[in-house]
Amino acid sequence: MSGALPVESRHVRVWTSVLSLTFPEKGQLIAPLPGLGDACEGSDPGFVRGDSNRDGSVNIADPINSLNFLFGPTQITCMLAADANDDDRVNIADPIWTIGFLFLGGPPPPPPYPNRGFDVITPGSLTCDSSN
Repeated sequence: MSGALPVESRHVRVWTSVLSLTFPEKGQLIAPLPGLGDACEGSDPGFVRGDSNRDGSVNIADPINSLNFLFGPTQITCMLAADANDDDRVNIADPIWTIGFLFLGGPPPPPPYPNRGFDVITPGSLTCDSSN
C-alpha cells in the first residue's frame, strides 16, 4: 500500500468517544469518535467478559452469579460482562461457557478478556448498569 505506515505493534483503546492509538516509535494519537458512546458509561471504564459479578476476575463465582440471575433474585449490573460467549444474549449458555473454560479446558471468553475493555469487536444491544 502506498503511503501506509508499517506498524509492527500497536495498542488500541476506546474510552467514551475517544480512540487512542499508541505506536512504538511515533507516540500516541488521540482522535474523537463522534457518535460512538461508551458501552459502560457511568460505571468503571469497561468490563471483563465473563466477570458477571464484576469483582475483577473470572472464577466459579461468576457462573453461579449468572445462574442466580437467570433462575433467582440476583441482579446483574453489566449484562456485557455476563455475556460470557459474546452472542449478545445472557442465557444458560453463558455460565456453561464459563464453567467449560474454568474446568474443562474450553476456550476463554472473547475480548475483552482477561483485561478490562470494551466490546468494540462485536458490539450489540447489551449494556452495563442495566439488567435488560
